[in-house]
Amino acid sequence: ALTEPKIEKQHPWQAWLHIAIAVLAWWPTFRAFGSREPTVRRRRPLLSERQRDWLSLAAVLGVWIAYAAFFSKLAITHHHGFGTRTVDLGLYNNIFFLSSRGEPLACTLFPGGSHASAHFDPILVILSPLYHLWPNAELLLTLQSVWCGAGAVAAYLIGRDQLGSRVAGMIWAVAYALHPALHGANMYEFHSLTLLFSPLLFALYFLLAGKLRLYLLMLPLLLLIREDVPLLLCFVGGYALIAGKPGYARVGWITIVASLAYFVIVKTWFMPSGDLFNQGPESYGYAYYYKDMIPTGWGARDLITTLLTNPAFVASVVTKLEKLHYLLVIFVPLLFLPAFAGRARLMLVYGFVFIFLASRTAVFSPHFQYSAVLLPIAIALAPVGLRLWRETSPRDRSFTVAVMGCVLVASLLVSWKFGGIVENESFRGGYSRVHRTLTESKREHYERFLELTSVIEADASVSVTDRIGAHDANRAVVYRLSQNKDTDYYLIDSRDLRHGNRDRLKKLQAAGKVN
Repeated sequence: ALTEPKIEKQHPWQAWLHIAIAVLAWWPTFRAFGSREPTVRRRRPLLSERQRDWLSLAAVLGVWIAYAAFFSKLAITHHHGFGTRTVDLGLYNNIFFLSSRGEPLACTLFPGGSHASAHFDPILVILSPLYHLWPNAELLLTLQSVWCGAGAVAAYLIGRDQLGSRVAGMIWAVAYALHPALHGANMYEFHSLTLLFSPLLFALYFLLAGKLRLYLLMLPLLLLIREDVPLLLCFVGGYALIAGKPGYARVGWITIVASLAYFVIVKTWFMPSGDLFNQGPESYGYAYYYKDMIPTGWGARDLITTLLTNPAFVASVVTKLEKLHYLLVIFVPLLFLPAFAGRARLMLVYGFVFIFLASRTAVFSPHFQYSAVLLPIAIALAPVGLRLWRETSPRDRSFTVAVMGCVLVASLLVSWKFGGIVENESFRGGYSRVHRTLTESKREHYERFLELTSVIEADASVSVTDRIGAHDANRAVVYRLSQNKDTDYYLIDSRDLRHGNRDRLKKLQAAGKVN
């Protein structure tokens, strides 16, 4: 049934039903497999424990390398097919260029000349020296794929430690690498928030494994990713407070105090707006992301008022069909196991509030970067949920084997129909379908573009339209055409001539600045 053409696009709920039936159909097989009597081992095993550890580590590194190679190539092909835009890959390309030359977070594509008017993400400054190795947008796309793929190692470690099995760890690593929401974030241009996936998973591994010093060492890196990450970390710290384990309460307080202090410092000293939603005359605000919850535009106060006084309306906002579909994409591959993770479920609260109260469809879509505040925690808590379920209601080995087998089947099927590895009708990289191959005409188009732009001097100023900016933002002065700046060159794609761009072009032509 799942091979029916376009079922994932035209009949998504039927696709979910078929996936559920397929997963349930495999349950008896995995249960029977797990019930087999263990075979008598040789007196001397073929591999020592250390050798098995090295073998499993090599396997998970293979998952990482395969993921990074596949999505790096796919992202670059999509970019060369002009599937990327000035907003957002062009913005980050320019940020890397200027940061690598001593202007931290500078970006001429923003009216204020700095990315801090939208986000404060100093992790980009730390990574910017890499730009000297490959000063193009392709570096960012490759870096993002390699960075995201590293989360497979953390997922393996969590699964292995929580369930006491290397095989279980490998299944979690594969489930992570197959997840559609990870693919969507990875393939949507480049974003600092997407860099949260892997380090957050490693931090959660250290926290759950009781390696508290290593967890605290991860905190500065997490805080540097984006200015709103400290709000998420407050919920991670809240879990540590109520975990009831030695040393955890102290770590919880350190996490919360450090996160809030960092958030206040950044909002006070480094960003032009101190508002929670970044509202202000010199800032790019985000209150419109939650316009249903903030009808009068008062920001956080209005949102809290709606939450406390109108629960029926809040329920209607949370339970939209698109959000239910998103919920299934996130949790079906994990068989909803995070729901059984006990007190650790507190760490999911921020992600649920951030995503499910939103009005902007991109926030609750698996094709965008916003899943980074929810998916890593869900991946980390799924093995915890299975372990606690197994401990609370003692079950035999066959139960764990059956659950892990069904996780693998569910991950494969959901990835097939909604992920980015196999071509399907559902998957998007942000707003657009992904260019998986370059036809001869597209390749010639890209080569002609490179030939055209090769005559532009490195120190020249350029104005660009949206479809071109990501390719030519690696320079000191680049503007969007809509910024109305006089520049040495104008790179214009006729498909971008809408709204004010057409009028701007006519004025430039009348002034003799554009042929």
